[in-house]
Amino acid sequence: MTKAIPIDSPIHSPGAPDRARHLQNSIDYAVADLVDQAVSAGWRPREIMDAIASAVAGQRNSYEEDPDPADDTALLGG
Repeated sequence: MTKAIPIDSPIHSPGAPDRARHLQNSIDYAVADLVDQAVSAGWRPREIMDAIASAVAGQRNSYEEDPDPADDTALLGG
C-alpha cells in the first residue's frame, strides 16, 4: 500500500485568517493523492468522488455523535 500524504500541522493560531486556507491546501493534496491511488487501482473518478463524499458524511455523523471516541473503553476492550 502507498504511504499517505501527511497533513501539515497548523502554523496559524485558531481564528487566524489563513488557518482555514492552510488546512484546506493540506487536505486538497491528501485527497488528490487518494484519488490518484484509487484511479491507479482501477476505480472511476466519479465513483471515487461519491465514495469520498459518503465517507466524509459518515465521519461527520460519527464525530457529532462522539467527538472523542478514544475515551470509549468499550471499544478498547476495557
